[in-house]
Order: sequence, then C-alpha cells, then structure tokens
Amino acid sequence: MYLELCRELARKLGAARALVVGLGIDDTLRALGLADGVTVASPLAGEPVSCIDVKTLGREARSAGNLLVVDNTLPTWAGCAAVRLGAHLSVEPMSEGVTLVGVSKDAQIGLPELPLIDDEAAAALLAALPLREHAWRSASDTAQVVATYLMCHPRVADVRYPGLKQDASFEVAARTLTGGFGPLVDYRLHGDEAWQRVSLAADTDPRDEVMRLEQLL
Repeated sequence: MYLELCRELARKLGAARALVVGLGIDDTLRALGLADGVTVASPLAGEPVSCIDVKTLGREARSAGNLLVVDNTLPTWAGCAAVRLGAHLSVEPMSEGVTLVGVSKDAQIGLPELPLIDDEAAAALLAALPLREHAWRSASDTAQVVATYLMCHPRVADVRYPGLKQDASFEVAARTLTGGFGPLVDYRLHGDEAWQRVSLAADTDPRDEVMRLEQLL
C-alpha cells in the first residue's frame, strides 16, 4: 500500500518520486539538510492572500542553480501540482506528524534515510485521497461565492481572492491552481486599513456564511 500511495501522489504532483515520511515538515526539511538558508515558497500566502507563480520561480531557480522548495500545505497536492509546475521539492502535511515529499527528476539533492510510514497508515491515507480532493474543491467553491458577495457589499472597499478576475494574481492562479482557488478570502472595509480574513471549511454552507457576514457587516 505504501508504494501505491507514493505512486499516486507522485502522479498528482508531477513528481519523479514521492515519499511519505513520519516526520513533521520542519523536521523533514531539517533531515534533508534544507532547514537553514533555504527560502520555502507557498503557492497561497500573504496578507492579503495572493498566488505565487511557481512556474516562473522554478525557471529562475534553475537559471541561478538554486533549488525551489514549495511548502504546499495550502493548497496541497489537490490544488497545486507543484513539482510539475517547476518545484524541485514539494512538502506538505498529510496528517499529524506525517509529511509528503515530492521530488523532481532534476533535483540535485541526496535523500537520506527517512522514517517512512507503514502499510496500514498508507492504506488509510490512500483511502482518504478523494476526501481531501473534495475538501479543496468544496472550500474553494464556497470561497468563490463569499468573495463575489463581498465584492458587491457597500461597506467593503476591497476584496482579495485569487479566483476573482479582478484580482491581481488571478492570471497566475489560473495557471498554478487546479480544482479551485482556495479557501481564503481577505477583505477591507471602507475607512479601515486592516485586512480581515474569511477561511472557509469544506463543510461550510455558502448561504450560511453569506448570512453570517451580512449580520457582521
């Protein structure tokens, strides 16, 4: 089951190889010798939220002889095939203390002995893959509804969501993310410089969230 899980995750990430190890992300990077002196980029980051151009960063890293490491915690393999886009390494949590590592075929890095999960744990993760993909898509769909609602609200001065065509990172997000644009929506009220964030869960009903925001605003 472990090999089957790794093959499936490698395919989804566009990686030459995938490992699922029994360590957290920080410990995994440390074990790989990447914890110090390495900038780890995340596809969805910042406040307000925006999408980075993994493909361009990968091309620039290769031109400079550097490694591009992507922290794929958000959006996960379900929303971003980070290695296919140009990352040398992609890391993300699969569960508590378990990390997925995707490796490109041109990543010039040695892979030390890492504590791999057993077949029982791998079987559970393999069975849960469709649920994780559904969660990403569902949360993204709800976030799209919420972002559109906020765009039309008279008290809202600005909305940032990569799935909005007006958003500065929309074009990048459209070629970087798959299955949706993520669960994070940031907005700013008129007369307020601070950004406020809505983080949507897979089971959030978009109508309930819109009603909650209507009462809040």
